[in-house]
Amino acid sequence: MGRLGNLSHNSKSFVSRAFRVSKMGMMLAFGNFVRLGIEKILLVPFLLQMLGEDAVGKFVLLLGWAQVMGQFPAGGAADGVMRLHAEAKEKGSWPALLVTGAGLTGVVSLACLIAAMGIYLLTSEGAFDKSVMLIAIGVGIYTILLAARLVLNIAFRVDLQFGKIAFIESLCGVLLLVAIPIAYLTGIEGVGFGFALAAAITLVFQIFLIRNKLKGQILFNSTWAKRLLIVAPIFALASFMGLAFHQSGRLVLGAFRPYSYVTIFFAAEAAVSLVLTPLNYLASTIYTLVVRKSKIGDISRTAILQHAFSCILCAILVFFLIQLLGYWILKFRYQSVAEKAWPLVQILAFGAAFKATYFLSRGFVYRFCSFKRILSYSVLNTLVLVVLLLAMVPKWGVLGAAWSVSLASSFVGILWFATYLYYFLIKRPENPKDDSENN
Repeated sequence: MGRLGNLSHNSKSFVSRAFRVSKMGMMLAFGNFVRLGIEKILLVPFLLQMLGEDAVGKFVLLLGWAQVMGQFPAGGAADGVMRLHAEAKEKGSWPALLVTGAGLTGVVSLACLIAAMGIYLLTSEGAFDKSVMLIAIGVGIYTILLAARLVLNIAFRVDLQFGKIAFIESLCGVLLLVAIPIAYLTGIEGVGFGFALAAAITLVFQIFLIRNKLKGQILFNSTWAKRLLIVAPIFALASFMGLAFHQSGRLVLGAFRPYSYVTIFFAAEAAVSLVLTPLNYLASTIYTLVVRKSKIGDISRTAILQHAFSCILCAILVFFLIQLLGYWILKFRYQSVAEKAWPLVQILAFGAAFKATYFLSRGFVYRFCSFKRILSYSVLNTLVLVVLLLAMVPKWGVLGAAWSVSLASSFVGILWFATYLYYFLIKRPENPKDDSENN
């Protein structure tokens, strides 16, 4: 009877925990799904009909480059701020850490984008493209503002105010539609400035919501700036590798094939990401809860087993949802490239299923594993993908890009999920100690 009682208690705890995390994750995912949905289901398909495959391919290629070069500081600062949150809160200087993280992010993002633009100008060799430059400036401004917003969102994350994040992301998505009349008046060159305008308005509104936390804070607190410059670079490099992994398919494809091929690949990725992305934000919710734990032993073995089982179920669900929904997304929103993009979706679905396990186990690894392991895994992930892309894209084009991304995503999912199982179940210590102390 005692054992049955324990099983019943564990089952109720699992349902309660799953409901709580899912509720917060769904709020966070909803806002980002609205933003991504408007961008990938409404805006880009409309621009495709208005301006054609080559113009849209050029835009999404430059947007990918801007996000890789300008957004990775936000990932580093955000994870660094999250890691230092408990310490800052204990010292009563949490707002100073938050503002410093956002300020550093803006400066580093701007520097990286200027450097990238300088490299382009130096290597253009007389083939300077004014259209490329105008698009790059627009999406560059958008990326810097987006980076700052991602860091400031932590003010809501640590207080579990995911509804406010959802509203902010939804607002940004709606405002992105301003790019349509701008594109009508100026062509594809003005779309990036439409994105930048949407991001600027959203950031102003976000600052208004957290004005009480920001009041009286200086842009750079020297104490926390020094701490972040020690902690954040590892996370920033990991973020860079993650962004490069996410964007490398279209970036390498754009180096070997015309812009129209990038559009086809983007359409396939859009169908996949609309299914997979909500899990990424569910994972962010889980990470927010995990960082509150000081050691592995604070998370019960039962909770870990339940979470591992949920990861496997989510992977299976992702695979079948992509197969079910991907075709209809292409048919109704990307009609001109649907026939060419659908085989790519079927290939990418395999990798997306494995990547679901990566998303859901990443927070545990980030919180308790060493910086060295996090960094080495991030580098290895990207290295595997780049090697596959360089080997397959020149020969097989867009199909090679799809297979490269899918195989590399499968590798990532297996590596991170296996690490999670090993450290949290198989090698679980008798007297757990947070190995982050030994970094």
